[in-house]
This record gives sequence, structure tokens and C-alpha cells, in this order.
Amino acid sequence: MTYLLVLPYHNPFLAAKALSTVDRLSGGRLTVVAGTGYLRSEFLALNVDMSQRNELFDESLEVLRGVWAGDPFTHQGEHFSARGVASLPGPVQPGGPPVLIGGNSARARARAARNQGWSPLMVSQEVARTSRTPGIATVAELAAKVKEVRDMAAGTGDAGVPLTIQVHTPQAGFMQRPGSAEAHRDHLGQLADAGVDAFVLRPPGDSVDHAVAALHEYAETFLER
Repeated sequence: MTYLLVLPYHNPFLAAKALSTVDRLSGGRLTVVAGTGYLRSEFLALNVDMSQRNELFDESLEVLRGVWAGDPFTHQGEHFSARGVASLPGPVQPGGPPVLIGGNSARARARAARNQGWSPLMVSQEVARTSRTPGIATVAELAAKVKEVRDMAAGTGDAGVPLTIQVHTPQAGFMQRPGSAEAHRDHLGQLADAGVDAFVLRPPGDSVDHAVAALHEYAETFLER
């Protein structure tokens, strides 16, 4: 999983090829979580116009889909142009890996409903301001927005496309700062009741062995069998 791929930073034709390679190497297990970005310093360093990030994002996503479709792809857009692009070998997953849209804004939720899912941050308004996205402070608020996304997705009429809702909450660092197992289990239950499918975890990053051991320990404690 890319968490999170800032599409405006990348040429989408190169991104499509790189993501296809990861999808093949992983046996078709890639999920793309993509967002528009918010750090002015990064946009400046990459010589990307931050004021154009939404337009760049939407056009880049259109290019990814076109390249992943498998046929030679021609595109003439505001920011990118190409003729007869055939990116081979393509991704394992037909039509390319699923794309979840990161961000809390109304625009992000609308994009999520048109793609394969939504990946919001459950944070306070104060914390959200640093990432230039509206805050989602409570599970009840999250549940209302999840329902909005699912209702919009149902309105598209494409019932064959599964929609995934994953959320990052302050408890994403539970494996690094363990607390009450019962309180964490209750938190996960509240998220499930709110319509959430997946919960973002941050395993320890000092070594692969430590990360894997922590994931096994978490699974033994919290995953139902």
C-alpha cells in the first residue's frame, strides 16, 4: 500500500509504470492510497505549482486508469500529453490496482465515491489545520461522512466496484505505545460500527524483524479467528 502517494508530485505515466511493477511483484496485492498533498515546501522543491494540485490530481488519475486499461493510450490534457502509450507488462489486477482517496475534504469524499474507497484522518481541527484538511474529531462525525461516501458511491450505479473505507486515528501507533487492550478493542468496534473496513497501524520501524513480530503480536491479540 502506498500511504500516501501525492499524485501531483509525479509524472502519471511514470507513476503508472512503477505501480504496475509493484502490483506484479506483489502478485496483485497493491492498493494505492493517493492524495493531493499539502506541504508548500515540497511543492516548491519539486517545482510543482501547488495552486494546480487538484487539477493535476484529477488528470493524473485519469492517466493512470488509461494506461492500466491495457490498450495503447493517447491523452491530450492540460498538463500531460502522450500518443499510443503501451505500458507493458501491465498490472496483475484487471484495470489496475484499487485507488483509495486520502483526505477529509468534501472533494476527497466525492473522489472516493467515484473510485475504490476513502482513507480519512480522524484528527482534531487543530491538528487538521497543519495538513490543510478539515478535522474529523469523533467516531460519530466519521460515521456520518462514511455514510455520505457510501451513499454517493451507490448513486453512481456501479455496484460491482467494492468500496473500502480505511481510517487513520490517534490509535494508529498502538503497537509502538501500547495502552489498554480492552480500550483499543472497543475503539476498533466503534470504527466497525461506523462503517470502517480497515484500520491503519504504524508498526515499529527500527527493523524488519521487530515490525513482523509486532504485527504477529497484534494479530494474536486483536484479530478474530
